[in-house]
Amino acid sequence: AYLRPERLPDTRSYAEAIARTVGDLETAGLSPADLRVAADAASGGIDKDPVLPHRLQDIAALWEAADAQLLRENPRLRSPAGLLLAAAAELEREPGLAAPFGDVFTLLPLQPTSALLRFIAALRPRALGLLAGRPERDSWRKLRDAALGAAYEEAAEDGKPPRTELDLVHRYLFAAPEELARRDRPRSSGPDGTVVLEQHPGVQQEIDAAVSWAMEEVTERRTPLEAIALVVPDRDPLAGLLAAALERADKGGQPLPAYVAGGLPLTDAPGGTLLRQLLVALHEGLESERTIALLPHLRLGGPGHLSVADARKVVQGSGVVGGTPGNLARARELADRLSDREAQLRTFLEETGRLGEDDPEKVRRSRGLKDASRLRESIAAVLPAAEALTALAASVLDGTPLPKLWPAVLAFYRDWCLIPPPPPDAARSLDEVLREVSASSIASKLRGRDAVEYLLSTLETLRHPHGRHGEPRVFIGTGADVALLRFRAVRVMGAVEGVIPGAPREDPILPDAARLWLNERKPGCLLATSADRVLRETHEVFLAATAASERLAMSATRQWVDGTEHELAGAMLETAVALGRPGDGGERELVPSLGSLRRLYVGPGNAERARREAEQPATVRSALRLVARADDGRGAHAVHPAWLVPADALLSLSRLRAIAAERGSAELLRSDGFLGPLAAGLALPGLAAERGISASALGVLLACPHRYLLDSVLSFKPREERLSLREVDQPHYGSLVHRVVERFFRAHGEAFCRRERTLAEWRRIADEAADACFLEFLREYPLAGDGAVEAQRQRLRREVGYLVRAEWDSGTRLTYGNVEVSFGYPAAVPLAVDGGTLHVQGFIDRLDRATVGLVVRDFKTGKQKAREETDVDPVVDAQIGLYALVAPGLMGGEKVARAAYIYPVAVGDAERAFEGAELEDLLRRAREWFGLARELLAARSFPHTADAKRCNYCAFQAVCGTDGAAVSQRKLAAAAPSSVAARFAAIQRATEADDAD
Repeated sequence: AYLRPERLPDTRSYAEAIARTVGDLETAGLSPADLRVAADAASGGIDKDPVLPHRLQDIAALWEAADAQLLRENPRLRSPAGLLLAAAAELEREPGLAAPFGDVFTLLPLQPTSALLRFIAALRPRALGLLAGRPERDSWRKLRDAALGAAYEEAAEDGKPPRTELDLVHRYLFAAPEELARRDRPRSSGPDGTVVLEQHPGVQQEIDAAVSWAMEEVTERRTPLEAIALVVPDRDPLAGLLAAALERADKGGQPLPAYVAGGLPLTDAPGGTLLRQLLVALHEGLESERTIALLPHLRLGGPGHLSVADARKVVQGSGVVGGTPGNLARARELADRLSDREAQLRTFLEETGRLGEDDPEKVRRSRGLKDASRLRESIAAVLPAAEALTALAASVLDGTPLPKLWPAVLAFYRDWCLIPPPPPDAARSLDEVLREVSASSIASKLRGRDAVEYLLSTLETLRHPHGRHGEPRVFIGTGADVALLRFRAVRVMGAVEGVIPGAPREDPILPDAARLWLNERKPGCLLATSADRVLRETHEVFLAATAASERLAMSATRQWVDGTEHELAGAMLETAVALGRPGDGGERELVPSLGSLRRLYVGPGNAERARREAEQPATVRSALRLVARADDGRGAHAVHPAWLVPADALLSLSRLRAIAAERGSAELLRSDGFLGPLAAGLALPGLAAERGISASALGVLLACPHRYLLDSVLSFKPREERLSLREVDQPHYGSLVHRVVERFFRAHGEAFCRRERTLAEWRRIADEAADACFLEFLREYPLAGDGAVEAQRQRLRREVGYLVRAEWDSGTRLTYGNVEVSFGYPAAVPLAVDGGTLHVQGFIDRLDRATVGLVVRDFKTGKQKAREETDVDPVVDAQIGLYALVAPGLMGGEKVARAAYIYPVAVGDAERAFEGAELEDLLRRAREWFGLARELLAARSFPHTADAKRCNYCAFQAVCGTDGAAVSQRKLAAAAPSSVAARFAAIQRATEADDAD
């Protein structure tokens, strides 16, 4: 057999392809028996299809099996083609059945099927018409003869000579070559406004141009809305985008209502989008990202709303991985993991609340107290819905059949989802479709994920009406929708090659060669080929163009919706051929070259549309493009007055233009971060004891004060990205290492410093601490699969072992002091810096004593920052510098003898250390840096960094612009030598920023 099950991909698309082929065969009047007879006749195959007999036999077998199964369920079940053929057979047996209809007039579509023609013939209409298009081809002539017979009459055409370019299009578009080549045929004398051709850079510009054109029709030509048509190659996605653009209230208060022929996808409506989100999450085993997208749309167990950012913290902060392709069963873990994490956080908060205010443990816990409280509240609020969702996902994993699964899904959707108000009611629409299907025994064979996949595919085929034809609305539809309708103005969009008409695609189940062979062998068989489909779409373009009675516009886009580049469609060239406009010297080309097509046809259309847009932008996007070109030498463009007032509004163009002007000036102004007295009421850390500034915040401030302003002061947080499920990302990994090191040294620090055990024994103890912390960590971080968990556990043990070995191999013998030493709690520590006092707070990883003085260490897990003797960097070394300045005050005034970063490296020097003269130099410079930081804060001055390398991975680059560092460098260079801006410029160096840990 040709279509053996083991040779077919186990995908729905292949099954749908077979179903489409069977549908084509049935509409052509063929049956499985006809295929078997044809297979016997082609026993040796045909030239272009040697396996045709096997192909036909297998299609017949699949067809018979499908029919048998369906008829067992419902003996009266018929396909549309089967219904036509059955009705034709009844009429042929009893012609009197048609008598009650009286005289019948029938108008056939562009490409009627064999089943339809047989039914019409049995109906014996008094008059019969066939919708015709151009160009004519042999296959269409054959179809015409089959539909009308030899004795037919051509419909009368308007014999008046063409007066406008639109008349020329009506008469000569896709006409026969000999007709177009006649030297005496009428041709255009030049553009008269009735036919316009345009080309735009992208789909958004084409949509904006269509909106502008429709506005022009309504406001200037007084064309009724229902007399305007926008023709698209396919309904999706252009129809929805066009309807939204027309109906947005951004056109000077004149939204244009639209009617979309065939409606819009139900999944594009809010309720349909939510239902689809739920089904996708169930199908993918509550995969973490799908769950995060769904949780904000579920009812909470209390007041408030769960944002997407909160949902991400709930899911990822509870270690939820969800289903993976290799382990969908992890969907069952959602509720248990959330419940376990909520209990863990509740215990943490209760224990912290019982600690005294001066307890060092409470101080250490205070760093994450607020976040822990908010996370616990979020988990508790969403937990009831998560439990119901987990139970529903479990029923999918258990293989619940469709008739039982859908009611459960529907109940969850109604009870737990925040459903947008109808219309449309997506769940009701899907339920109506499924009622009859669920009663079938076939539906019970769809279980679990297969059932959910069926629900998804069914939902994605449903559409909901958008307006009604005949109402005062702009018509949006395909060429097939426009056939037989008339409009005063028509705009055909998407006129690019490969789209209008679509590229020919052969049926993989029954190719064109086999279809042509069956057409020749079986009388009355009209199996459509790929060429027939292209011809039908071309005819639809012709009917759309000729549906315009006063004005026609055709537009194309260089970049299509899928991002591919396209040339102009053949329909554009055919329109130009029909018009035959004269060139600059009066000469006429029978077929314009590409250059002539752009110069004589597309160019004037583009110029006119640009002129219209400049006079009155139809959409916000159009106006913004004009504003962006306001300095291109063509002068300013008018915009709607509402865009300019109030002048200080967030999106006021007056304000935005003022910012642009400040950016171009030589002075350091507000848009550069120099806020001055206007921000005097802005509470900033570091300036008073009530609120200290941390070492990490100082590092950000010294690297880029503007980033510090946006992130730390104004709390403009970048969107949290998806965590890696295969390894622990930063900063989570750095926090985990610090947690292990703190546990190890808090329990064994004194014994370790006294060398009471061997290094190998201490590393085993460190491994135990790492394992214990890692097990706790898995409750708050998602890792997928045992392999990933074990790899990260070994990574943690390895790098903690490196840190322990680095301590052991250090030449300095230490007396254990403390680990995670806090300072600045509850009141910030006043630190003397150049020019004043800076109030600071934080935690020192290790603070110990040596014979020569105090030793300060900070553990790092990022890339090691090696240094030369003179290499001291304000961004990298601010943290260790601050700790070295603060440490004496924490240890009775003892002097710091050594300060170092320690990195987990396998071999070589693990430290970035300062001692002796280098340490003194570091402390001197640190006072300068922190004095500068204090002055920046006091002056409310937050300049952009002048080092472009620091912008590469900054989340605020879109705010500052790609040239933000260059603009800052130019302005800082011009600052007065004694100013804070000049001193900040002096410390800017092109070095890599320090790790966040």
